[in-house]
Amino acid sequence: MLKKKNTKINPYLIISVVLLLIIWLMMGVSQDDEFNEYNVFVKYRPTTQLYFKSPLGMDDMPPDFPEKLRAKQAIYDDFILTRHWSDHEVVSITGRILVLITPVFLFIGIYKQIKNNYQI
Repeated sequence: MLKKKNTKINPYLIISVVLLLIIWLMMGVSQDDEFNEYNVFVKYRPTTQLYFKSPLGMDDMPPDFPEKLRAKQAIYDDFILTRHWSDHEVVSITGRILVLITPVFLFIGIYKQIKNNYQI
């Protein structure tokens, strides 16, 4: 006998969607302007930009540098070079733990949602 389908959304899915939103707004990836290494960091304020790279690299800003690239450099300087509350090691570790926990909640939520909807 078939059981009634459960149309209730799994709380693990809700938690994982919230965590994905937090990660998207509060985590970033920066490319080092000297060695081209990638670093994951916690942003000091929410923004939709995920990837940060310096358009200048290690060069000094020339007077004829385009305004669009000046704005990108200012954003890079603001998030990467300026020290903020999010530069502490505890905040960085917490952000990395969030990145690791989110897929676990997502897969558990998807598994339970499929299991509950297709019971026989």
